[in-house]
Order: sequence, then structure tokens, then C-alpha cells
Amino acid sequence: MRNVPLFFISDLSSSGGVISKRYWEAWGKPLTSSLVNLVKPTGIKTIMHVCGDNGVDFEAAWKLLGPRYCLRGNARTSLLAMDSPEEVKEATREVIDKAGRDGGLVVCGGCIIPDICLPEYIQAMVETAKTGG
Repeated sequence: MRNVPLFFISDLSSSGGVISKRYWEAWGKPLTSSLVNLVKPTGIKTIMHVCGDNGVDFEAAWKLLGPRYCLRGNARTSLLAMDSPEEVKEATREVIDKAGRDGGLVVCGGCIIPDICLPEYIQAMVETAKTGG
């Protein structure tokens, strides 16, 4: 793994909307842990992506991982498509309050932002994130 600047793990099956916590602990966690434990001693920076933003408690994740880790996401795509700019701002503030107090948070909408999301909604999320809430 020499000369590898970054290791990216994309775990599409560990989302709370896809697999139960019980099955993740029995199946997903051992696999993910073995990958991370293989890479960690090398000092290579690691990114882990888990699809799905439903049911992820960013506050609990931030407390578990600590400030050395960066979380990304948790602006629900449905919010960016159907609610109001004020609701987007409020939801963005909540994510920042839960997991972005000391930095280490990239606020974004899921894996992708579909074209049904209105630009002013996306702008509301970005501007709120820039100002820290």
C-alpha cells in the first residue's frame, strides 16, 4: 500500500435503511473493522462511505468517533426537494449543532443532489453551513 494517498471504503449495505443493527453487528461490522484495521497502521487517510441518510444519528456518531474524524452528509435529499428554504436552514443548523461544533463536518445532501432540488434550497443549505448556522 505504499504510495497510496487515500483509501476509500464504500459500504452500500450497512445503511440503517438496508440492514438491521443486529445483522450489521454480526456481518458488516467485522468486515468493516478488518478493512480499517488493515489500513490504519499504514497511516493512509481513510474515507468510509455508507449510503443512506435515514436513521443516522450524527450526534452519536460524532461522540463515538471524536474530533479526529470528519462526517459528511445528513441533509435529507427529500428536504432539499420538497420543503422550504427556512426548513432547510433549520435542518442544516441542527446537523451543525449535533456534529459540527468543532469542525469535522461536511454538510451535504446524501450521495447525490437530484435535479428536482431547487437551487434556492441548495443555496440555503450552503449559506447556513458557511456561517456555521
